[in-house]
Amino acid sequence: MLLLIQGFAGLIIIDNIHFQYNTLLYSIFIYSIAYVFEDNFIMGAITYTILLNMKHIFLYVVRL
Repeated sequence: MLLLIQGFAGLIIIDNIHFQYNTLLYSIFIYSIAYVFEDNFIMGAITYTILLNMKHIFLYVVRL
């Protein structure tokens, strides 16, 4: 999971300058990834759906 966070490091820094609430969104994103790694796909899907409802830009991350 640390590798995923490091892959978005520049995006995190730039986005937090412009949009301060993105820290909350990234934490929800990390929770959804953690649920999937724990084989809890339902909770991963629920948290990711909540994330998409808060900010649709994360729809592009679905392909990764």
